[in-house]
Amino acid sequence: MNSDTPLVRAGVLVAALVAATGLAGCASHDTKHPDPGAPPSGSAAPSGPATSGGSGPGTAAGRSPGDPGSGPPTQPLSAWPDKPFTDRTPFRWNGRPAAISAGYAAADFRAAMQRTWRLSHGATEKKQTFDGRSYLAFTDRLTNGGELLADVVGIEDAKGDLQQLTCDVYQGAARPAAFLQDCASLAYPNADPAGAAAWEEADRPRLDAMVKGSTAWAESPLFTAGGTSMFLRHSRPVLTSGGGRMIYELVVFGSGSGSPGGGKAAASR
Repeated sequence: MNSDTPLVRAGVLVAALVAATGLAGCASHDTKHPDPGAPPSGSAAPSGPATSGGSGPGTAAGRSPGDPGSGPPTQPLSAWPDKPFTDRTPFRWNGRPAAISAGYAAADFRAAMQRTWRLSHGATEKKQTFDGRSYLAFTDRLTNGGELLADVVGIEDAKGDLQQLTCDVYQGAARPAAFLQDCASLAYPNADPAGAAAWEEADRPRLDAMVKGSTAWAESPLFTAGGTSMFLRHSRPVLTSGGGRMIYELVVFGSGSGSPGGGKAAASR
């Protein structure tokens, strides 16, 4: 994957989120809204809108997650690697992301991020998955002089509850670590905001050190709390349709009882 190639989305959520094209694909980052039903998949090489290149729910590569030619065999979420891994050894999940938590309003998360980051809120739009199912998606952006520095893409249900989420950071952002930690610190029921922020702080430098030479991206182990999981991905700069070059992607999705650690917080070992 070169810097101008659509990102094979980081792992689980992205592909799962973006129904029609796989949320994870940077191929069209401005419209990469997650597909609430698509299974997460990862592929070592970018190929199109349905695979994110990493391991989880969001992928933007072109192949369908179920296509035998799209990468290594799919595996249960419990098999997610417990150490950071790269595009040389991608992981593909065989499940589908669930909602983050009933009763956790998307508006609450967006307001919390707005207070600190002054994001430009996009309208919540009705989208459709490739098989015709409807869902609601939004994109909030952080810009400076027209330059895209970060964004938040989410899915909410008809009641306004947050279902799935991805936060992206681009080259030029002054405080990427702080943005990612705030995204990770969700306050859904039974969440562990402090643990999630500490996990992000610990794993990000490890991923940074792994992306060198011919390595295109590196992805973290899962952090799981309250039936919700997240992972972080660092890549070489990936050019998106919005003109920004994405370097980090944090994906958050409901993982339920299939999460590593039985739903308890699981950070890198």
